[in-house]
Amino acid sequence: VKKKKGRDGKPAVVEEKKEYVAYPKGVFVKLAGVGGTATMPNIKDHYTKYGNVKFVEYKEGETDACIRFETPEEAAEAVKGEEAAGTDFGGAVAVVTLLGGEEEDAKLEDIKQRQLTK
Repeated sequence: VKKKKGRDGKPAVVEEKKEYVAYPKGVFVKLAGVGGTATMPNIKDHYTKYGNVKFVEYKEGETDACIRFETPEEAAEAVKGEEAAGTDFGGAVAVVTLLGGEEEDAKLEDIKQRQLTK
């Protein structure tokens, strides 16, 4: 909510329009089985070799993480690269997959709702 002056010179309240930025499908990579000592910065730093990491959703101590890449091609490259690499994050080798189907739809809807209620 922004405050502006109305025609009479008194303060008027103007509602800001909420904007939803839609992300393309195929940009989310799921890490399942992350070790307990992994950190968001070391996950992000590792995955930047595959492309532009836009966001990492991870809370320390949890076993799953979600990485949003800028493009579906970067996300696919990360999955392909990690299938062979078997990178250890915090004492465990996570299973790396593209988020898809209902799980991806739910993630996109969750992001939409968060953006519209900011």
